[in-house]
Amino acid sequence: MIETAHRLGVKVASHCVNPETISMLVAAGVDTLEHGTRMSEDNLSLLAQTNTVWNPTFAAYFSHQYPGSRPWDSLRGIFKKAVEMGVLIGTGGDTGVFPHGRNCLEMQLMHRLGMSWHGVIRAVTWVGWLSTRTMFWDSKEGKSELESYVRGEWENKRLGDNDVAVGCLFPGFAADIIATDGDLEEDFENSISPSSILFVMKGAIVYKQDGISLCM
Repeated sequence: MIETAHRLGVKVASHCVNPETISMLVAAGVDTLEHGTRMSEDNLSLLAQTNTVWNPTFAAYFSHQYPGSRPWDSLRGIFKKAVEMGVLIGTGGDTGVFPHGRNCLEMQLMHRLGMSWHGVIRAVTWVGWLSTRTMFWDSKEGKSELESYVRGEWENKRLGDNDVAVGCLFPGFAADIIATDGDLEEDFENSISPSSILFVMKGAIVYKQDGISLCM
């Protein structure tokens, strides 16, 4: 299924916890792993050698099973090792199992559990794009296109929604920008809370200005 999906330019996400299943999925080239509450160190070693992104979904377990449950305690230990081993980690929080507008919870939990603030920002921006972008960007043509952005040779091309590059403030990338009045280094958790976000732009459209929502 993964091979067929990739031939058609589609990425594959997998919700899994079993170590044997995880090994098979990573070996088959799956693009993202969600949950992974029983991942082994061997799984992490394998992941560290690939571009497969792991989304721990801390927010789901924090919201519904609470710290102290077996999945939560297991994830904490796995996460620490994954960070140390250089595994690609994203911030998919299983959105929908906690109140809308609290997507920052996943980022806050990752920081509480030991990831640096700039590591969390990278996870939610650049790694987020690696997780969701189409297979075009993994092709020779896509890599060449990205290199042209770096050289400042971007041309305004007509691309599908999932083809537009995101995750960096750079020519050719989507104009997705937020601004906070908080201090990311000294008080990361509060600086990314909704009350600290003063400005939101998505696809060059401003949705929040001076802390006031412009959505009707």
